[in-house]
Amino acid sequence: MNYIELKNHLSLDEYVYITGHVHPDGDCVGSALALYHLLKKDGYNVRVILEEKPNGYEFLNGYEEIYTLSDYTKYQGQIMSSSYQLIIVDSGDLSRIEPFMDLFSQARLTINIDHHSSNDHFADIQQVDVQASSTCEVIGMMLGLHKHEHIDDVHIATALYTGIIYDTGLFKHDCTRKETHYIAAKLVDVGVDQTFLINKLYFTKTEKSLKALQIALSNMKVFGKGHIVMAYISYEDMEKHNLQKSDTEAIVNQLVEVDTAYISCFILGIDHEKYKISLRSKSLIDVCEIAQKYKGGGHIKAAGCSVDGKLTEVIKSFESELVNAYERNS
Repeated sequence: MNYIELKNHLSLDEYVYITGHVHPDGDCVGSALALYHLLKKDGYNVRVILEEKPNGYEFLNGYEEIYTLSDYTKYQGQIMSSSYQLIIVDSGDLSRIEPFMDLFSQARLTINIDHHSSNDHFADIQQVDVQASSTCEVIGMMLGLHKHEHIDDVHIATALYTGIIYDTGLFKHDCTRKETHYIAAKLVDVGVDQTFLINKLYFTKTEKSLKALQIALSNMKVFGKGHIVMAYISYEDMEKHNLQKSDTEAIVNQLVEVDTAYISCFILGIDHEKYKISLRSKSLIDVCEIAQKYKGGGHIKAAGCSVDGKLTEVIKSFESELVNAYERNS
């Protein structure tokens, strides 16, 4: 499905809502806002609704107009009072949009645009490319940017570039392919300030993000002959230091940078006895397989899930999962 075909599925007479996965990241926010601007320019009534507006993406045009979960709860009756269409970005299954299940179930039409290998094709219409580095790259492909097409809107280009460099780790991860670079080059041609974006997403640290890293490193342990690195931040520490999830985004990637590491795991307390698990691999170990056991998903080398329980139990459980995965691949 290309972008013209996407529009052919959508009615101009109904609102188009765009949502994405819980704990939205750079690719989720970037792809949602890119579609928002594309459809708005083409005359659609469109609104982005995400669980939250993560810190660090305020530079994206349209960021302030995103509805959060609290906005959705406040205006839910109005939102769902008439027929509407729903586009779900960067989400491989319905558990990833759990706060918005009512929005999904009552939509006249649902469209899923994604790149996760764990995608279970839950929508009415799918555009899933598991070879793409990111959902923003999928949208770039839909626009024909990997061929000879061009766009002329710097806000759309900036949103797409943000998602691409986020999910590729600045073109470092092996999900990066030649089409990724080709599309990125097209976006730079539009006027994307790549130096600003790279510095903003990868080389700018806040005091709180450094505090989060300090806490995580103080709780770090290395096992499995030095090949498994795990760290955690409790919910109590998040509250005590007034930290946000966005302050912790880079930690799991920093853990896997340990020279002996094959796999890393970061456990983040997001509520009382509720934890977000982030997994990374730089070996043959499939972390998506682990995440799927807990109704999560992602990619072979980058995946995540959410679990309930006491912190000691969660740590013990994932220690066992990681050791078993390591031993199977040793």
